[in-house]
Amino acid sequence: AEALSEVGQFESSTALTIELLRENRFANYGPGLLVHLDSLARRAPLILDSALTPELDEPGLADTKKSALYYYRGRSQEHAGRESAPAMYDSARVAASRSRYATTAAYRGARILLLRAEEPADIMATRSIFEQAATTLDPAISVDARRLNESVILFSNLVEAYESRGGTAAEAALRAAEIAGGDLAAPRVARGLYLRYLDLAAESPWVAKAIYGALLYADTPAGAWAGDRGEQTDVALRNRLRSLPVTDPYRISIEGLSRDANADSAYVIAETDLQRRLVEIRMLYDTTAVLIQPQDTVAAEPEEAEPDPNAEEGVEF
Repeated sequence: AEALSEVGQFESSTALTIELLRENRFANYGPGLLVHLDSLARRAPLILDSALTPELDEPGLADTKKSALYYYRGRSQEHAGRESAPAMYDSARVAASRSRYATTAAYRGARILLLRAEEPADIMATRSIFEQAATTLDPAISVDARRLNESVILFSNLVEAYESRGGTAAEAALRAAEIAGGDLAAPRVARGLYLRYLDLAAESPWVAKAIYGALLYADTPAGAWAGDRGEQTDVALRNRLRSLPVTDPYRISIEGLSRDANADSAYVIAETDLQRRLVEIRMLYDTTAVLIQPQDTVAAEPEEAEPDPNAEEGVEF
């Protein structure tokens, strides 16, 4: 089967591969066959997907094998660029939730859902899926699934903060946009949240930051929920950016308007102020958050005093 695949005879290779799959009732396949299946899913996704489909109709199919078949159908459809890949991964994780195929399918499916996410609720819905993925025995996937789930939890808290408090917690939307785009690879949601922030805090010190963020994802418009009109919105954003003063620290930093050290300092101060504001918002829903004031910094320990030669030995002052 491997040799046939190497010379491009994918249909013959797949036919032999299906015979090998049938030999094992519980899908306890060896590493060689698993690597071969991954290779076929990449090199001949439609052929493998078509061959696996009737195998799922076999009577008395064990749950673990059903999960494996759905998983490799998902892999094939993902490489083929089909919209139905997440549905295959979802079937794999439901068929045998504790199997290695199910937990890996949860991870891959959730990553696709993030990439395709249209609005914040789509990201929030991946939390339980990443929790399942984190239980996999594959250490690399487990670590990344936990990381992504932590980002999803933080994102969800931020979205709930600005949705429940509006402009009084507007910067939560700004931070949620950064997480959606940078940590979760959900560009449409990121752009939408930048636009939402601009509506909530039109006069804030971080307007330029939000405009640059929205323009960064110009190729992935957010849609109606954020009032995104594509190119028309981009034109309006650029016009709004040009109307901001040239002394704006974000314009200076990103557009290179000045090399003055004071300009760099203004940028750092703006970012520091934003982080302080985000901590204030976090304190609304997280009792462990603490806002550190400048006077709360630890002072240097005083130098040890020289002994007083006139002091009486044994007398405490």
